[in-house]
Amino acid sequence: MIACMAVVELGGAVASADIVDPPGAAPGAPANTPPLPLPAPAATPEPGWIQLPLRATELRLSGYAKLDANYDLRAPQGFYMDVPNIPLRGTPESRLRGTTTLHVRESRLVLQTRTRTGSAEVGSFLEADFLTAEGSETQTNSTHLRMRRYYGTYGALLAGQTWSAFMDLDAIPDTVDHEGPSGQIFIRQPQLRWTVPLGARRELVLGVENPSSDFEARPVGSSATPRHRWPDGTGRLTIAGGWGHVSVSGLARELRSDDGAGHAGAALGYGLGVAGSVALGEDRLLYELNGGRGIGRYVLDLGGYGARWDAEGQVAPIPAWGGFAAYQHQWARAVRSTIVYSETRVYGEPIADPASVSSMVAPANRRTQSLHVNLFWDVADQVEVGVEYSRGRRETTDGGSGVAERLQLGIRFYLVPRR
Repeated sequence: MIACMAVVELGGAVASADIVDPPGAAPGAPANTPPLPLPAPAATPEPGWIQLPLRATELRLSGYAKLDANYDLRAPQGFYMDVPNIPLRGTPESRLRGTTTLHVRESRLVLQTRTRTGSAEVGSFLEADFLTAEGSETQTNSTHLRMRRYYGTYGALLAGQTWSAFMDLDAIPDTVDHEGPSGQIFIRQPQLRWTVPLGARRELVLGVENPSSDFEARPVGSSATPRHRWPDGTGRLTIAGGWGHVSVSGLARELRSDDGAGHAGAALGYGLGVAGSVALGEDRLLYELNGGRGIGRYVLDLGGYGARWDAEGQVAPIPAWGGFAAYQHQWARAVRSTIVYSETRVYGEPIADPASVSSMVAPANRRTQSLHVNLFWDVADQVEVGVEYSRGRRETTDGGSGVAERLQLGIRFYLVPRR
């Protein structure tokens, strides 16, 4: 499921392993929502909300504890499937078989507040997990707390760090693996956002978000590094109904690099996306397709593929796309399965010096694919068990390829009831 535990949204699709049904929702029910104005305090408090002796302020602590038990059939993947960096065939890592990893780093803590002030409501949302690189597995397995999202809302205004407005949370499918489908829009960053309701089942979300130019490599002999002059612009229009929902999203960003010594360049990058869900009785179909020139880091597994330097020494946004298709079947009220296929593709050949690539494993990727097949069982209102087979594959521009396979068990304990 997915961990977006706060706020109310249009549409209704199930979410992936990185976002969770809010308390009050039935397991597998429509859950994830963009950060809209928080609901007014209810006469009968929702699970987990505590009335504070301060005006009409309420506070809620939620989240979950999760154990992930991973068995890599080939090519060890660590805490999650890292498809763009799968070891290539012929390397020592690609020959490794049978690796076990147990960890609790995806576990979440969420703290929310909401205060009624006149005609609007002020809310805050803080979410953290432990999915960092620190810690020693040799002894104590300790790790640091990591901020995922932290933002405030006032009516339709949101300011802080959360999921990009370019991203449709309601289209993301269930996966036990933290990362989920390879080709999805998947990014959190600081932003200023405005949500405009367009009737009962439509909304427009506009965002100004933190920029970060991502380049495939530097030019030969250059020390040019990414620079950021203008914020990224994002937007999403969502239409929902009993049939499901559909969203159309857009992205515009400047891709700039400068070494401060005369070797500089910039270009406009852009992306378009279509995502949604289709209700099929108790089952649902989920889909997403994103593409553009310079879409880069906004797509999972395309970080570092925003732009490259062309043969004339100019910044050239990289054409690329990514997407997925998923089908969720409800076997029983407490049991469901999802199968997800996803893919990304990068076009054109690298011109720059491969030795200068620092943000990814050389050589450059041309294509990535992932497959997830799982089964979730809601053992109790606050206990969920998921098992999953996942397979990832990458192809590189020099004809290389690599495959990783994993079996995963995830057990999640929610801090507060979900219904």
